[in-house]
Amino acid sequence: MLMTLLVNFLFITLQCFVLLCQEEPFVMIREPPKGVVFEGNDRYEGFTVDLLEKISESLNFKYEIVLSPNNEYGGMRRENDWGGIVGEILAKVRH
Repeated sequence: MLMTLLVNFLFITLQCFVLLCQEEPFVMIREPPKGVVFEGNDRYEGFTVDLLEKISESLNFKYEIVLSPNNEYGGMRRENDWGGIVGEILAKVRH
């Protein structure tokens, strides 16, 4: 029983969303060659994107990159109203 639980646990793959701001050289939009359309995480490049890919391979998780609204890390706009990445996390919203 315990061995079955351990084996099943080893094959679980976590899927998550990663909210990022576009900022060179960390996160940039890839310019596709003429006639090519990038989809999903292939649309992005940069140091953070490369690092995230290596970590996901090592720790066996899948992720989807989501850019922050208005490219903001987050700040309070009004009382109890946050923008950017912080606002997205607090509102539990994924775009």
